[in-house]
Amino acid sequence: MGVLTSAVLAVLYLASMSWLQAYPRDVAGYVIGRDFLNFWTMGRQALSDNPSQFYDWQVYNPYLQAFLGADYPLQQWSYPPQFMLLAMPLGQLPYLIAYGLWTGLGLAALYHAARPWLTDRRAVAVLFLSPAALLCFVSGQNAFFTAAALIMIYRWRDERPVLAGLILGLLTLKPQMGLLFPLILLISRRWSLFATAAGTAIALVLATLAVFGTDPFTAYVELAMPIQKSVVTDPTKIIQSLMPTLYMSLRLAGLPGEVCTILQAAAFIVMAGLVSWAYLRRRDPLLSFALLLTATALSTPYMLSYDLVVFGWLFLALAIDQDPTRRAGWLLGALYWLPMITLALGAAGIPGSALVLVAMAAWLYGELARKNETGESARPTQQA
Repeated sequence: MGVLTSAVLAVLYLASMSWLQAYPRDVAGYVIGRDFLNFWTMGRQALSDNPSQFYDWQVYNPYLQAFLGADYPLQQWSYPPQFMLLAMPLGQLPYLIAYGLWTGLGLAALYHAARPWLTDRRAVAVLFLSPAALLCFVSGQNAFFTAAALIMIYRWRDERPVLAGLILGLLTLKPQMGLLFPLILLISRRWSLFATAAGTAIALVLATLAVFGTDPFTAYVELAMPIQKSVVTDPTKIIQSLMPTLYMSLRLAGLPGEVCTILQAAAFIVMAGLVSWAYLRRRDPLLSFALLLTATALSTPYMLSYDLVVFGWLFLALAIDQDPTRRAGWLLGALYWLPMITLALGAAGIPGSALVLVAMAAWLYGELARKNETGESARPTQQA
């Protein structure tokens, strides 16, 4: 029923598009893949005389409106400068072709990463038609790639640590998704993975500096980061219906921003301690990684619902490897539907969607502790 609902929503979204324009628009006035438009545009402008100027929304939006129409809604280019290296090839293609290629490659990467758990067509549908995947498709975001990266890091952490480290280094383009990785790599003494990840991240920055100079980094810090901060701190700009974070739930509860910041910092410390406990010794690998993903979502104030594509895989992986339905089937269901729960509660101004993540972290801790006390081992984790 859930998969069917997502499929119907996807069809309705596509049917609502105005396809007669060069850049198809939805009912809100945005082009299909609205966030990919930012990626594609910066790819087009990466080798221009001054690509850094587009971090200024007062420059960027008139540029968009020049070819999309004066009524086009406001957008912001907020990605780190390293993204320009990846955006350049796609920026040379027509928009719809580039968007189709971007989406297709993202789905292919996710399928390859999750293939050991895609045991039949139903599993494929559960993953590709998850609420988070639907939002990723609509927005044209990079969550298919980041989900694939996280899954491959999990699969290759021991067997191919250098490749896993290379992928983790690229994941620094989406820093909130890898917030706790340095800690657990040090704790678990995965030195080659850690070194490769650090080297890749540094090399990416140096390559960007070599091609574009320092101006994009300065513009990113001075222009883009303050706007990103305002999305979670300014009551007139917060995206409350798309952020399942603890910080946003606290803001919706009416707490002052300063108090929310303190509580978020405390949550980060607690989550860091929790994953440290999980990785200080070898425990169930899938449950430990699930705890890492959940703790990461609770540790950052800035994460949107489309970033939760990886939790669609986690839903499948836990159902197959751990058979938790007798204990927490409802919780896994809530995790799978968290983007829609966040959307509904946020639209109504009701706090609490982050409680799903809190409950998930508590359940995972309890399962890991129980297995540790009883000596129970998980079923062998599926590998490629």
